[in-house]
Amino acid sequence: MGLLEQELKELAQLRSDLSSGKKTVQQVNAEVGIFSQTEKRMSLMVKMHALSSNTSTKKLMIASNLIGDKEAIDIGSLPDNEMVKCPDLEKTISRSECYERSGSIDHAEGCCSCKNKKITYSKLDQ
Repeated sequence: MGLLEQELKELAQLRSDLSSGKKTVQQVNAEVGIFSQTEKRMSLMVKMHALSSNTSTKKLMIASNLIGDKEAIDIGSLPDNEMVKCPDLEKTISRSECYERSGSIDHAEGCCSCKNKKITYSKLDQ
């Protein structure tokens, strides 16, 4: 298993831990911050290799252990990326943004009656 697939699974577990009460919002925010910083560094590394090398990007990602050999991650099929209309923001956002927004202390009360929030939680808490 490559690092990207492992992190996707860890994020799904983190979301599950938050929903079940095993972790607090503050703990989750701290871990998400770490994931975010890791993702930024990985993205920069991949871009650097892609621009400065004649070797294919996938081979570099495999060599760097970002993904495993013969591994494919279909990001497009993840429910996190599905788009929904947010009545509060009056714009379209992803399910993951909906999840984060509705889970924040500032927006929890306003989002509790939103039908999109209920569908988002049912899809992302599996």
